Amino acid sequence: MIQSSLEASQHLRLIPYCFGSTSTHLHSLLGWRDERKEESVRKKLKEALTRRLNDGFGRRAWFVREGWCATVEDDEHFGHLVETYLPSHPGWFWEHRGGWRRPRVE
Repeated sequence: MIQSSLEASQHLRLIPYCFGSTSTHLHSLLGWRDERKEESVRKKLKEALTRRLNDGFGRRAWFVREGWCATVEDDEHFGHLVETYLPSHPGWFWEHRGGWRRPRVE
């Protein structure tokens, strides 16, 4: 899912900063330099990921209807997400400065 999100980010003109995952969900920390609303970006990313999943595994509902979307408040909040919160997830992890981390065995 992270790789597909990175690929979709290029097409959607997004700046991928960080992804953290578990076996059941993915958190994405993304930026963009235009006036699009968070809801619009989330919808387009989910559409792109749904197409990829449907192609690989068959058509079905893959995501919760709304999901959760929040704005990064400041540099401190961004740092917390990149350095603490997202890396705390045990699944695959990707960060723009350091690349990939394999899932942790728990």
